[in-house]
Amino acid sequence: MDPFGKYISGYKSAYQPQVDRGLQRLHEKMGRTPSEPRRASSRLWWMGVIAVLILALLAWFFWLRDGTQIHATQEGETLPLVLEEGLEVVLNESSSLEFFPAEDRLLLHGEAYFRIEPRPARPLLIETPHTQVQVLGTAFNLRARSRELFTEVEMEHGSVVFVDKNSRDSTVLNALQRGRCWKDGKGMTVEPASHGSAHYWRTGQARFLHQPLQLVLREMERHYDLEVEAADHLLNCPVTITFSGSRSSDILRILERILDAEATPAGTKGYLLRGGACPREE
Repeated sequence: MDPFGKYISGYKSAYQPQVDRGLQRLHEKMGRTPSEPRRASSRLWWMGVIAVLILALLAWFFWLRDGTQIHATQEGETLPLVLEEGLEVVLNESSSLEFFPAEDRLLLHGEAYFRIEPRPARPLLIETPHTQVQVLGTAFNLRARSRELFTEVEMEHGSVVFVDKNSRDSTVLNALQRGRCWKDGKGMTVEPASHGSAHYWRTGQARFLHQPLQLVLREMERHYDLEVEAADHLLNCPVTITFSGSRSSDILRILERILDAEATPAGTKGYLLRGGACPREE
């Protein structure tokens, strides 16, 4: 016999294949293999999402690492703020304010009241789209509405430097003065403050002591979103009146009594004061 044949003929002659176990292994592999790519793909997707979130958080952190603050209000909302010690702000409705403490600078869109303690070593700069207000320590109202033709500062106490960013003209405003910077190139104007009427949105009160009627009417338009006109002979009549949370209709009734005039509707949201005469001085 061929010597190799002896070994071949006896090779695994007693071998019995384990069919059931082999089939079980095959089924396990078949059941596991298709799902592995899906699991790997899912892990990669989540890793990508996490990486994007981490990058976004890092960007936000580095952007705000200098303590930048951003505040905004909606229509009908006011927001009191303490930006840092000695720097208090009340933000009027539909306004936004950004504070950059590393630069001692604020950026205002809309209207806000500022109360700032003296800071001679760190002058504060408040910017609007068209003006700058340089502050050492004071309290004032700053109004910079995009729909209006001017930017306005009304002083309560202290002083500021009011700057036109376009022409670089400037003026110093002191206590109880109002400054306006006109957007149409008419320069800057300074006049006596309006006895607190610029603060009406914050305090709910405005006082006029022997002020011309035309000034009172302009302030009514400003705070009540209506148009009020008067006959020419009434425009310079001195009027003493206080608005204290009053409705526009109540104020019109008071003016009718003071002037012995009549307020009649004019247009879609306006009134005309006619007849009457200036009140007698007592």
